Amino acid sequence: MRLSWQCAFVGILALADCTADPNGPDPLLTLHATVIASELPLRGQLVPALTFTPMATNWGRTEFFVSGEHEGSLLSNFSLRIYDEPPEEALVTLTKGEPAMALGGITAVSPDHPDRLEWTRDDSGTLRVCAPDGECGEPRSNPCGTFAAPSCLGTLVPGKNWGNHGVSGSFVILYLSEPASAGSIYSVFFAQGKPLPAGYNLIRYVSVWETLDTQARSEYFECHARALRSALNQFNEDHGTSFTDHTMISNDGQQRDAQLLVDWDGAMIASTVSEGCVLPGAQQLAPQSAADSPLKLVFVDWRDG
Repeated sequence: MRLSWQCAFVGILALADCTADPNGPDPLLTLHATVIASELPLRGQLVPALTFTPMATNWGRTEFFVSGEHEGSLLSNFSLRIYDEPPEEALVTLTKGEPAMALGGITAVSPDHPDRLEWTRDDSGTLRVCAPDGECGEPRSNPCGTFAAPSCLGTLVPGKNWGNHGVSGSFVILYLSEPASAGSIYSVFFAQGKPLPAGYNLIRYVSVWETLDTQARSEYFECHARALRSALNQFNEDHGTSFTDHTMISNDGQQRDAQLLVDWDGAMIASTVSEGCVLPGAQQLAPQSAADSPLKLVFVDWRDG
């Protein structure tokens, strides 16, 4: 997971039927959606799932997948019911005083996909991806050989049905270990100050930048600059460091110490809120979707290489 502070989101699948047990437990999350566009080619055999990556660097990451029951067609309408929480390893504590969280998205994977993938890069820059059973492979930009290949499900390793086929652009899944009260840092950053319950929350990202006039945009950039300075000062105070350039910490994932990335993102969230830089309406707590008004998803490519 890497948080983008100036995000632009551009936001197509078919499912095997999987009928819910009416006498079973209530799902922790239910989604009704349809995929209206995708940057990657999608196959009819793919199924919906959630994906979580605690922190991604160019040196490695772990991608966790949470599957559930599904019905319908990704190319028309589908439903997804999630009964499991993300694994504990997927949660991080970003901001002091706020609950542990997992930030992820809605994705499409092969039906028999592993529940996690481990990415590693050695000092020479060679990238490898491994399943939980220890089987590894080298990811390729186009493992199918051609986008027209009818049977290829994998996006990472040729011959393996590994990897997501894009992630929903305008919606993210926020899982909280505990509630975030109204007015707390997370509630302001993700939900315009509304309380966030523990468990799964669907957050909608709305592009409000185009609605801002020149003065409002200038004020935002000034606010963002103040937030960066404030976050850097707080980070240095907390860690006993003397960074003068925040890119020396984040640098688009070049940092090897993932905990520093976690702490930096947490400092930026807190500073963005305290400086009043959250654009009104940009992040919203989305209401529960209904079968007759499904979410309209656009899948964007989030692959390495």
